[in-house]
Amino acid sequence: MASETVLVVDDAQGVIDFMEDYVLRPNGYEVLTALDGEGGLALALREKPDLIILDLEMPKMSGMEVLKALNEEESDIPVIVITFHGSEVIAADTFRLGVKNYITKPFKVEEMLEAIEQALQESRLRRDRAELMQQLVLANEELERRIKEFNILHGIGQAMNSLLHLQDLLERAVEAAVYVTGAQAAAVHLMDTESDQLCLKAAQDFPEHETEESRAKLEEGILRKVVRTGRALITESPFSAPGPDKGGHAEAFLSVPLKIRGNVIGVLSVDNAASGKDFGQNDKYLLSVLADYVAIGVEKTRDFTRVFNVGLRNWLCSTMWVSLSRQALTSRILSP
Repeated sequence: MASETVLVVDDAQGVIDFMEDYVLRPNGYEVLTALDGEGGLALALREKPDLIILDLEMPKMSGMEVLKALNEEESDIPVIVITFHGSEVIAADTFRLGVKNYITKPFKVEEMLEAIEQALQESRLRRDRAELMQQLVLANEELERRIKEFNILHGIGQAMNSLLHLQDLLERAVEAAVYVTGAQAAAVHLMDTESDQLCLKAAQDFPEHETEESRAKLEEGILRKVVRTGRALITESPFSAPGPDKGGHAEAFLSVPLKIRGNVIGVLSVDNAASGKDFGQNDKYLLSVLADYVAIGVEKTRDFTRVFNVGLRNWLCSTMWVSLSRQALTSRILSP
């Protein structure tokens, strides 16, 4: 497998050159080398190669001593031992120290490549298993986070569905927007059907220095684009105050449309002008889900208001009719 690193530890420079030029590099392996056991052990512990090819008879530190030191360090690097013909018994003793294979000198390129592939296969499987386990852990963490977010949004949605007054709903909406995104400020604008203008209906912690001019600019720029496209938008905050650099972060502003049956009825926005914290795709997702709850709640409160007004008007009309009827009847009775 290309890009895997093999450490060759042998006191014979010819063996190292042969391994590097004819066995390892032509087959895509990266190569580390050492001419004695002490240097080889240091390289192994520092560089963590994928495989070690180790001679037994070396100065300063023998191959057996290197193996024992690796075991003491609880190293899981696979090792192939190379030894001269006639010392197979000694080489066999190394298996109890975790050696994967041994090759006698002189050896053929094909023989060594087969041993390398066999030795690396186990470490590859172990590495793949570790990666899969890590992916599984991350997937479980993501699932738990999503479930938590869903429960939070579901609770917020239920709470807002119980509100019958529009202003109460919108004030709760900006509080929820700050909570789910970790923003500093939030606002909700609704479309005025008569003037076709966006009107600020509720806000939390938006800058006090916001002027009518900046608000108009905001509506004509960012919010109008959200209304026109019907899509969420992350951009630079229009309320970024001049001052020192905030560590290279863009001062973020996130806006999502409020939609009913495909029609945009308003915009829900959050702002992080002071902290410079960026908004990500998950923030966009959470705010979009919240915006759906808000849009449904707005329609519900408007329907309730219309029904209430119609009922009140009918009740007033019926009350006036009864009153007038009673007056007419009384006049008849009292007239001579």
